[in-house]
Amino acid sequence: MKSSWKALFGSVAIAALTGCARTPSVDVFGSFFPVWMFCMAGGILATLIVRAVLKQLRLEDELGPRPIIYPAMAILFTCILWMAGFHD
Repeated sequence: MKSSWKALFGSVAIAALTGCARTPSVDVFGSFFPVWMFCMAGGILATLIVRAVLKQLRLEDELGPRPIIYPAMAILFTCILWMAGFHD
């Protein structure tokens, strides 16, 4: 019975450590930067663009609480960039 627990624990440990196989970084002019920094910057930039469009169309006042909407939008765009561009 103990050997089956060891096999189960080993299988779980191997599955948990497979995410450590590759460092999520990008080479920029010889320096490696974490990919999440680029995704976050892109998410914030996309949120600013959406805000400018909403303001231009005079729809920004129709939104709910802005301190919740805009950070959620930035997180959404960040995750979309991560999944579309850098996730295997």
